[in-house]
Amino acid sequence: MLQDKWVREELKLPGDLENRDIVLLFADGRKLIGADAYIFGMKTVWWSSPAGYLLSIPPFRQVTWLFYKLFNRNRFLVSRVCRLKPMIKVPK
Repeated sequence: MLQDKWVREELKLPGDLENRDIVLLFADGRKLIGADAYIFGMKTVWWSSPAGYLLSIPPFRQVTWLFYKLFNRNRFLVSRVCRLKPMIKVPK
């Protein structure tokens, strides 16, 4: 979890940024952030790997990042529309 102390130390993120993006940490220290983490995940599952490889091609990768940023900015929209209360303080 991003809230674990060792993860915060590894990522060197300020406290208010630790829940803003998905971060994939590898054992060798590499990190994939945002849409790149989703693309990597898609490549590792047999049924989504064709889409993962397609989305890693430069023009598609840029479009994937645009959609990721749009989704990321509005990721709490469903919760707000359904009036669900967050279990933790949500950054605005």
